Amino acid sequence: MKNRKDVHKGKRYGLGLAAAAFAAGLLVFPPLSAHAQGAAAEAGQEEARGQAPQAAGKAEAGAEEAGEKAEEEQDIIFVGDSRFVQMEDAAGENPYRWIAKVSQGYDWFSEVAVPEIDEAAQSGTKILINLGVNDVANEKAYAGLVNRKAAEWEEKGAEVYYSSVNPVEDGRYVTEEKVESFNRSLQEDLDPSVEWIDSFSWLKEEGYTLTDGLHFSEETSERLYAFYLSSLE
Repeated sequence: MKNRKDVHKGKRYGLGLAAAAFAAGLLVFPPLSAHAQGAAAEAGQEEARGQAPQAAGKAEAGAEEAGEKAEEEQDIIFVGDSRFVQMEDAAGENPYRWIAKVSQGYDWFSEVAVPEIDEAAQSGTKILINLGVNDVANEKAYAGLVNRKAAEWEEKGAEVYYSSVNPVEDGRYVTEEKVESFNRSLQEDLDPSVEWIDSFSWLKEEGYTLTDGLHFSEETSERLYAFYLSSLE
């Protein structure tokens, strides 16, 4: 029978062997039981299920943020005379910039509107110009200035559009024959990089209402505004 001293020596010897075996990589732990393995797998699945809704929530929030950002970055500048002033009123609250004033033409465009466009134009800006009904005789001046400035705005990454002068009632302010002549000449004289929007023909096909021979009804302005937005997409 071993004495107490021998027992303690045996325990110390056994622990020493175990430590040496672990250090040498010789100590092998028995595999987990099937029950233990199943518990571990279930725990991992629970953790994955807990993380999945969080990941989906983050993805959804990211998509919403991207959509809001895209809407905020939509950049359209409407440039025109009293017809655009009325259209802005008919459109109600909107995210776009309007550079428009009643009874204006080429002089106002060159001296006031163009500098404002220069300041606002940037990559992604869409510039829509609709002027000429008040001074159809200035067609050549409009074409020359728009061509020069369009080249500068396009260098910034902007896109330039010119909308035809729209229908009028003969004899009140200007004849429709002169409007059509203005539109034909201007379309021919503008640089191909300036995109032409034929709203004149669209209104003729779809119908319109003039309240005083020159200005459109609110309903017509609303439809024309929607037409312009679809043309700029």
